[in-house]
Amino acid sequence: MPPSPVSATLKNALCVAVPVSGALLTPEADAQTVFTVDQTISYWQQLNIDVDGQSFALTSLSGTDLSFYFSGNDAEKPYANAFQGGVYIEGFHAANLTGGTLISASLSGSFPTGKYLNDTGYNDANWAAGTQGYVGFRFVSNDTTYYGYADVTYTSDKTLHIGDVGFQEGGIVAGASAIPEPSTYVTIAGLVAGSAALLRRRQQRKAAAAA
Repeated sequence: MPPSPVSATLKNALCVAVPVSGALLTPEADAQTVFTVDQTISYWQQLNIDVDGQSFALTSLSGTDLSFYFSGNDAEKPYANAFQGGVYIEGFHAANLTGGTLISASLSGSFPTGKYLNDTGYNDANWAAGTQGYVGFRFVSNDTTYYGYADVTYTSDKTLHIGDVGFQEGGIVAGASAIPEPSTYVTIAGLVAGSAALLRRRQQRKAAAAA
């Protein structure tokens, strides 16, 4: 099963919490990272994703780790390409992984550089039009191997929609949510405690002034 999602309250705290020093909270090097792409491409388009840079573009992109496009401008031939590592396959096509699958070196299949999701109807068992699933991939950055997933839908009108993308050193569960490092929880707890103390002091000053 994928890890429990972070509560909405904690997510909001992560978005706005900045220490008094002004330094932004930064995850540890091996933290599980998930970001939203939310892009749909048609057969004449290509989506390039710089995974560890958490950026993407419909044009050429420096540092691209993962790319989706349609081979030969054919709407029935969606293709996934991981330039610095590979896309996990089952048989001759990119695997359609279910949520909760651990993507790591323990998977029994291989990670060639790129593979079709569907090849003119030859992979309908896994990626028929109207199917949602997870593409597993790996890439190398700074001599470190990361594993990741992309939430992909091959739509009924034969476009590709890419939702969330997640990655982590050593392995990640398909569909997992981002989980802060313990040090981040400690920092947030300190910020919340400090805010509560400040609020109490303000209330005390107001009460004293009204007396």
